[in-house]
Amino acid sequence: MTARHHTVLATLLVLGGLFVMRLTNVEIQPYPEGLYALRGLSIQQTMQWLDQAAIAPGGMYSAMMPPLPAWMVAVGIDVVGPTPLAVRWFSVLCVMVTLLLTYALARRAVTFESSVMAMVIVGTSIPYIVVGRQADALVPLVMAALAIIWSSVTLGDAVSAAGRVLRVGVLAIAVAAGVLSAPIATLVVCIACVVFIRSSSQRLAVALGIGGGLLAGLPWWIVMASRYGEQVLFALSLPTPTLAVTSGGVLSPLHFLIVSSPLLVVALIWVVAALRDRTLLMSAEHPEVTILGLLFAVGMLSMAISQDRFLAQAVVLVPPASILSMIALEHIRRQTRATSLVVTFVCVVLAAVWFTIEHLLREAMSLQTIMLGVAISMVAVVLLLQQFRSRTARQSMTVRLYQPIVYGAVALASVVALVRVVRPGPQSIMGGRSVSRLMLDDTLFHRSFAYVFHNTSETDAVNAQLEWYTKGWMSGTRPGLTHMAIALPANESDKATLAIARLLPWVVYYHPRGHQRVTADVEQSLQTTHNVAFTSDHYTLFKIR
Repeated sequence: MTARHHTVLATLLVLGGLFVMRLTNVEIQPYPEGLYALRGLSIQQTMQWLDQAAIAPGGMYSAMMPPLPAWMVAVGIDVVGPTPLAVRWFSVLCVMVTLLLTYALARRAVTFESSVMAMVIVGTSIPYIVVGRQADALVPLVMAALAIIWSSVTLGDAVSAAGRVLRVGVLAIAVAAGVLSAPIATLVVCIACVVFIRSSSQRLAVALGIGGGLLAGLPWWIVMASRYGEQVLFALSLPTPTLAVTSGGVLSPLHFLIVSSPLLVVALIWVVAALRDRTLLMSAEHPEVTILGLLFAVGMLSMAISQDRFLAQAVVLVPPASILSMIALEHIRRQTRATSLVVTFVCVVLAAVWFTIEHLLREAMSLQTIMLGVAISMVAVVLLLQQFRSRTARQSMTVRLYQPIVYGAVALASVVALVRVVRPGPQSIMGGRSVSRLMLDDTLFHRSFAYVFHNTSETDAVNAQLEWYTKGWMSGTRPGLTHMAIALPANESDKATLAIARLLPWVVYYHPRGHQRVTADVEQSLQTTHNVAFTSDHYTLFKIR
């Protein structure tokens, strides 16, 4: 191994340690991790690997979610038992492979230093720190997409038949994994690879690998569609539970990029530059850049017009954005355009300020203080630009500021990532484990509870976190233990409905997002007959007096 190989391996190990650290500390999340965890548990117990509609939480709703994460959870439970490690091991493995593929694809277009930087950006981005440590279909999807692109574009680099066969095999496995994680997105990646690879012989090999992967991945979807027909479309069209953290507005993708890692804002500069200079986009020497650019643009657009937007969706944007950001930085430096580099630095600095406020200061600062800080930062940027009036000053300062700003942005993201590992942020729903433990410790006297929630979609009644930690209480698989799901109006209290909940010895109340007044009204109503046994940011447990 060369010194560069040692550097890549050491970086991968450090980032891997970040993902393994306190992996089991965060509770199993209600959506989608909890649904995959429960499906995997039922698979391991019943050995029904193909169809879990009869036993999955929510029936067809969760049974029609992509099966690959649930299958891997079942494998983990079979090895180490029903623990968070069994639920999350496959996602962590996918993250490690994603980091290597990010480096491999970046290395084809940028320098070694920038390639390692792209890998670090992905490994320290907030979406990966959060979602990459949970069971989720997006993480294996991104890994599969990068593997499809890498194996397709490197087929022409293989010097032997064995090397080509290996790449075709990797391509087939990646396509199958992608189809079993997110079929539509995987097909988009496959089509892009076929279209943008110019060599006819290479394109034939790519088509062969894609065909093999489709033959392996599509049968599950075909079988489920043949068994359930229209129910499949109905299940897939159900809205996402409001248990997840949302962010609204068509500018959400921009917000997601900045709060993922501040240096990713440079990817937007690459898009603008590619529109002006088509050679950046349509380079025959680097089809991977074209494909990644297309996926980045499609991902941004689809997220902007989507009805539901979640920070977790940025997992799809981060790897291509990290590579495109490094390409943009190197392109600007190579063209010696001091003005462009100054504009880039300003964007990165503002993104870093936004990133810091979002993750480190928002909870400790008032809105007025935040706005004052933003205003001061903008004034500082204007004063900084005044120092670049002369061409000589711009060229001198851009050389000296490159490493402090670029490395500083990555260092800031790394610090925030470490903080998020040690102290889970608002994206993590906590309290279900403690609520379940208190109720399970008292089943000798109190054997039923009411689950009170605010109904905004047909799937809100399914709280997989509580089902996992109550060990089957909510699904009715534990004899003698019962529960009642009670839906309140969206973001409102209802005394008549709460009167039903007060008849049961335990009441578990799941708080609505951002509606403290409603939460206070519900809790005040329930306290007329019950005492508070436990409370957190997301749950309140009441016990009858």
